[in-house]
Amino acid sequence: MGVLCGLSIFIGGVKLINAKADGMPYIDYGTERVYYTETSIQTPNGTSFEARYILNDVSDEKKQKENQANETFVQAGAMLIGAPTAKYNCHSYAWYSQDIATNRYTFGSINAYLDDGSYMEVFNVQPGDIVC
Repeated sequence: MGVLCGLSIFIGGVKLINAKADGMPYIDYGTERVYYTETSIQTPNGTSFEARYILNDVSDEKKQKENQANETFVQAGAMLIGAPTAKYNCHSYAWYSQDIATNRYTFGSINAYLDDGSYMEVFNVQPGDIVC
């Protein structure tokens, strides 16, 4: 069973445009903007790396449309863990924090987690393991 989380499934093919309005960076979702600040977060072993701290979410209307678009995945057996959101992405959910109430980070690379030994490859997956 797959898990749908964050914006990687949520964006539904919309081309993301990174821009600035009045000096504030944002991600353009066509009819809506999600603002963020550049920051850094740490792996469990203390390595800092770049991330985005998301300041706002998209509208409930957009979330509802994306829920409808994701219905095909759910019918195929994927588990929807929460409402679609722009507050975190799949990397942040899997590697940084599974607390969807407080996780407001997005990032693109997981190399810091792998390079500093915070996580390791396993061959016998156990209940509770995070598989990415």
